[in-house]
Amino acid sequence: MEFIKTKKRLITAILALLTMLCSVFMLFQYPAQASLSEGYQTPVLAFEFARTPEDLNFMTGDSPDAQANRIAMRLGQSYDSLFPFLYAGLIAMCIFSIAKQFNSIVFFGILFSILIVPSDLYENSIMNAIIDSLDGGQNVTKLLSSLYIATWLKWGNISIAMMILSIVAYLNKDWIPSVFVSAIASIMIFLTWVTGQAIVAEAMMLSVSIFFIYFSVRSMILYYRSKHPQ
Repeated sequence: MEFIKTKKRLITAILALLTMLCSVFMLFQYPAQASLSEGYQTPVLAFEFARTPEDLNFMTGDSPDAQANRIAMRLGQSYDSLFPFLYAGLIAMCIFSIAKQFNSIVFFGILFSILIVPSDLYENSIMNAIIDSLDGGQNVTKLLSSLYIATWLKWGNISIAMMILSIVAYLNKDWIPSVFVSAIASIMIFLTWVTGQAIVAEAMMLSVSIFFIYFSVRSMILYYRSKHPQ
């Protein structure tokens, strides 16, 4: 039994390390800054939640800045085809490793974690189509409607998986921070959907970043302790 627990912690720690490395690497591929819609500070976030063509002005046209932003955004998107497998796998393994037994709650947590992958890849395909259209000077209004659906399919799955992780941590008397870090990130995603406000979206992204940093560090600490018991 202890062997299985150690193996689960090893897999979780590996996914945590890969998730953190990939996220840091991608941070330097996407545009770092641009003239964005009011309230947004993060270009890729402004892209994900864009509702009108005007929200994409920072990537529209033939100006050097717009072209550079499209190139950087496309580069970031190319690496984002791998990222969902890593972070969704991390969420699934956190749920699986925290739970003391496999039950319906754990099953649905893992299920929604798995659903993150196709929904994220679907969102990526729409975002790539929008970049292609902007390159060709085409109208992207219809694609933005599809992007809204794709984006919230992804974030909805993430929110549900995070909330289930919070519940599993609570039921299994795991570290108290696990409960609150997961729940807060999940609730912030929900509030972003309800309000549609850029400042809430930026706060949501911060809470999600804290979620992944916390669970990545936690996973590696737990694996280290399992290999070096005191």
